[in-house]
Amino acid sequence: MPREDCLNLNTIRPAGLRARRKLPVLVWICGGGFTQGPNADPAWNLSYVIRESVQQEQPIIGVAINYRLSFLGFPAGIQAMNAGITNLGFKDQRLALQWLQENIAAFGGDPDRVTIRGESAGAVGVSAQLVAYGGQKNSNPFRAAILHSGFLTGFTIFRTAPLFQPSYDALVANLSCSNHPNTLTCLRAAPVESIYKAQNQVTLPLLQWGPLVDGDFIKRAPVFEMNDGRVVRVPIMLGNNVDEGFWAIDFANGHPNTTDDIRHYFNAYVPALPSAAVEALLEAYPENAPAPPFSLPPDFPWCQTVRAANTTCGAQERRVAAMLGDTVFDAARLFMARGWAKQGLKAYSYRFDATPRSLPLKYQFPQGRWFSTHGVEMSYSLGLPRDYVAGNPDTVPVRDVPGHVALSRNMVSRMIAFVHTLDPNPPKSRHGRCLVISLW
Repeated sequence: MPREDCLNLNTIRPAGLRARRKLPVLVWICGGGFTQGPNADPAWNLSYVIRESVQQEQPIIGVAINYRLSFLGFPAGIQAMNAGITNLGFKDQRLALQWLQENIAAFGGDPDRVTIRGESAGAVGVSAQLVAYGGQKNSNPFRAAILHSGFLTGFTIFRTAPLFQPSYDALVANLSCSNHPNTLTCLRAAPVESIYKAQNQVTLPLLQWGPLVDGDFIKRAPVFEMNDGRVVRVPIMLGNNVDEGFWAIDFANGHPNTTDDIRHYFNAYVPALPSAAVEALLEAYPENAPAPPFSLPPDFPWCQTVRAANTTCGAQERRVAAMLGDTVFDAARLFMARGWAKQGLKAYSYRFDATPRSLPLKYQFPQGRWFSTHGVEMSYSLGLPRDYVAGNPDTVPVRDVPGHVALSRNMVSRMIAFVHTLDPNPPKSRHGRCLVISLW
């Protein structure tokens, strides 16, 4: 049964740690669309990263935190804004980081060498911490950040309260609070189990619950904060996957068959995008041009293969995946890296283009249709070995072939090096050719 009392963290440290040893600390903020993401699964609690750090003689301590999710973590709408209860999930993350500053030394960690890391919504949480309170409040509880497929801009737009109002109103209706003189009071009186059930019945386009520009924790749209230098001045490492446009299509449940379908798709999901911009996208991404999965030729019978796997496919799907992958992920990553560099800060950028699984297709949540889509790099950057026993059956180990195993160990090595030295490119690699991660 879901519980509201979820604010806990797991600390993983190397065995036999000497007394008074102070190791660098890596904090994992889980993703999951702001609706799911436990910290106890061995896939996500950094166990294998810690093991690899010991083998490389660069030991670190890992911490995986929980934070409130969905409506309980990200109350939406004007009522929540007026009550001052917005972005509670982000504030939970901040509280965990502050707790670590006070207590991690007791576990052998160095509070002055904390790196925060997240993927997808977890990386958006990292982004939020980088602009929290205009980058100005109190002492900084971390010295570096790693972001996987979630940035200051992109698939998660930091919205204003009115844009979340339909989600709030739908939840109120689902809990029969619409006629109450104070709907928020009515929601607070509802059992938490009822809130979980009712919030999951809110089916509006894209995110129903998520980050809000509230003038407090998120003072302004993060893009403006970054452009004005109102950020936490720490080095960052950021990257995304080459075929993530497919995840964006599945996320929005859009499978266009014609060019007009593409126009309707953007009008529905990005209504503020001018029609001239949509036409420019259509011109820049013609039919039969290279498109995800980029490991397949443009004339590959994609829909035939997808339908054979009992999933939906639109004739224009690869074309839209190219548009969304570039605009939602690649452009967002490059924009943030360049913005960081303009502030005189270090930003190391990577792009994951390996294919963990290819043909025959098998749809599997959360990896979608495999290839190099959203989230598939996590098994590699978290170092899940072939003998990994999944706490979650949807999480799979690294592909058991030498090149993929070496890629995983190299990725984990770069993360460990960054946590230790703030540079993911040490002079020598213990696992073959060094992956050079670009510095902007």
